[in-house]
Amino acid sequence: MNKLSLFLILGSVLFLSCDEEYMVTQDERRIGGTWKLERAFLRTNSSNFPGFYEGDRMVFHDDHTVFLQNSTEGATFEGNWSIYMSDQDGHEDCPVSFLDFEFQDQNKYQTFSYTAEITFLSHRKMKFKVMTDDGEYKFKLLKQ
Repeated sequence: MNKLSLFLILGSVLFLSCDEEYMVTQDERRIGGTWKLERAFLRTNSSNFPGFYEGDRMVFHDDHTVFLQNSTEGATFEGNWSIYMSDQDGHEDCPVSFLDFEFQDQNKYQTFSYTAEITFLSHRKMKFKVMTDDGEYKFKLLKQ
């Protein structure tokens, strides 16, 4: 009986571990709250530029609104966020989580958006990367 129970539990865990709806729900629960950008890098073809955005805060609300507080400029940007799964980049066994941001710059009346690949997410730490025309940004955030 113990072997059968263990088999059923392991089978359930393996099944749920790559179930997209389950994974998105879990990621949404983890993301809610205030995060401080601990480390940010811009990697271009020729060099690395550490230090961008460090100290900024992001506040993710359950209604999928997000606030970005820029520590160097003192600016605050409001927007929306969403998570989705994709098996792009050859991750066929288990899809990768992506985080979409759309912010409004209240001073310049402009909207800007980013898609970030979540590379690590726990209840206390999040890492993601964003590809732009400038290069690849990598971010590490800690939950406050």
